Amino acid sequence: MKLGTDGVLLGAWARVAPAVAILDIGTGTGVLALMAAQRNPKVVVHAVELDAAAAAQAQQNFRNSPWATRLTAIHQSLQAYCTAPLRTSYDCLISNPPYYPPQQHSAIQAPQRALARQSQALRANDLLAHAARLLQPQGWLSLILPVREHHAWLETAQNLGWWVRRHTLVCPRAGKAANRCLLEFCRYPTTTERQTLVLRQAAPTTHPHDAYTADFRTLHQDFLYFL
Repeated sequence: MKLGTDGVLLGAWARVAPAVAILDIGTGTGVLALMAAQRNPKVVVHAVELDAAAAAQAQQNFRNSPWATRLTAIHQSLQAYCTAPLRTSYDCLISNPPYYPPQQHSAIQAPQRALARQSQALRANDLLAHAARLLQPQGWLSLILPVREHHAWLETAQNLGWWVRRHTLVCPRAGKAANRCLLEFCRYPTTTERQTLVLRQAAPTTHPHDAYTADFRTLHQDFLYFL
């Protein structure tokens, strides 16, 4: 998976400023890790990726970035990394996880694309259970999920002792229903901060860049040159 809206949204929305060490779970080509390193000039970011080609590309992207000394790509599954004797304990975990059930494969032809999007390699309960072992007691986990899938994740998270600290519904356009949900989980009791983010204006504009809402522009002002 290359650069996409989901990754850009989560990379800008996820809370990274207080963290000292971050783990990007399923980094792909490294977008989330790079955005975290840009936003937090002191953080060290590790990025695990199951697919060998994606992990190699992420490492190349890291080397070519201004933050190369603080970024490391690791070709390994989360399950294997979590059981490694020298694993790190993290303040913050971020992930744009695979979420489609395995049977939904007809529209996903490329094996690497299927690995990135289908949940058989990393199911919700596996990700959340392993994340709990890797996280500092006051740490947090940030995810982006389709609205239709996030209810099942919320139920699984609750059963595993997670609490929702931030919950942001994402609407692709003003007047349209939300199709994505940004979630921040923690391991201690907390109240939930709920928001809605609208990406584009309802009415067409003469220039495509003008279609973005003020909230979207504010969120991404450090990343998109036309904002």
